[in-house]
Amino acid sequence: MMYQSYYNSSYEASTASLYSFNRQQPVRGEATWTEGGEVTKCGIPWSHSQYMTVAVAANTPYRCGETLIVKNLSEPEQEIAVTVVDQIGESGQGNITLHRKAFEALGADVEEGIIPVEILPSNDTNQESRATYLLNVIQSAYPRFNIVSYQSIDNEEIFRDEVKEIYEFSLLSPSSEQVLVRTNLIFNPFTNKMISIDIKGL
Repeated sequence: MMYQSYYNSSYEASTASLYSFNRQQPVRGEATWTEGGEVTKCGIPWSHSQYMTVAVAANTPYRCGETLIVKNLSEPEQEIAVTVVDQIGESGQGNITLHRKAFEALGADVEEGIIPVEILPSNDTNQESRATYLLNVIQSAYPRFNIVSYQSIDNEEIFRDEVKEIYEFSLLSPSSEQVLVRTNLIFNPFTNKMISIDIKGL
């Protein structure tokens, strides 16, 4: 996700692991796309989470049902959360196959066939879990819409124990109505406890 640091140097030095919490480094690789099929090795349909789904190589550490954050390196503003639903063959850890709708949600043209991506595993628990929590909140607030993509807009320190994260979500209804929603989430970086959430349509 895109994060801009506003911490002063002394505060940053004392909180060097503020967003780490056993954080894994993002993995770079390539993504192709598929229309999916009825049967998957994970037993989770490709239609799960509005087709925001992915197949990974069998020799990767990613597990069935795990959420991965995938960023399109050709379009740095575009990233999505996808669920692992299938395993196919063995290849590099960064090589994945997205459902066509997820591929397109990353701003990619299916004619490209392959795009460079960066993958952040879901055991980067703090940032990913807040994003996942917001996905659920937005889905509840807009039940008639599907979330097609989201991005982190900003991150700033309000007080020593309060940080504000701003996200934008792109929603699409079955009738092709598009809505852009911005959320301001304030949380305690030491406890990871959420303090407040503000949701606003743009």
